[in-house]
Amino acid sequence: RPVQDLIWVEITDRRFDAATSLVREAAPLLVPKSATWGDYWCGVVAAYGALDARAEGDTETCARRTREALDLFARVPERTHDAEGRPTNVAYSIAVALADEDEQALVLALAKLLGEEPTHWWRQELLATHMPADLSAEATNAVRQVIYALGARALSSTSK
Repeated sequence: RPVQDLIWVEITDRRFDAATSLVREAAPLLVPKSATWGDYWCGVVAAYGALDARAEGDTETCARRTREALDLFARVPERTHDAEGRPTNVAYSIAVALADEDEQALVLALAKLLGEEPTHWWRQELLATHMPADLSAEATNAVRQVIYALGARALSSTSK
């Protein structure tokens, strides 16, 4: 778990090459060994790197990192999909949305990410940065649920 925390620090600081290096250094040292951990985490780093490149207007890097993420995630479907084959992983959903150029799916993925930890500044920033001008009803509802979660947290913290 400490290595994963360090990887997230690198991702949130937009140091994607450093995050990938950390994954590659740590993967062979895991106890117990994991055949999928390295590919999975390199895919996560690539997906968020693609998202960052998109925000910077770097379409070439976004496309390259998106392909890389999807290739890596294809090697580890048990980490990205449930038993029925439905996607369960936010980073995977981000990569798919970027590959499909699907703004609504991207908002849904980022709203899900933020919904897991509504007060996390980086997750809030991602959703705000990638919010399109127009939202579908489903995406609007997803964002609404995050806002409600933020409100519930605020209410619970003031009632203590």
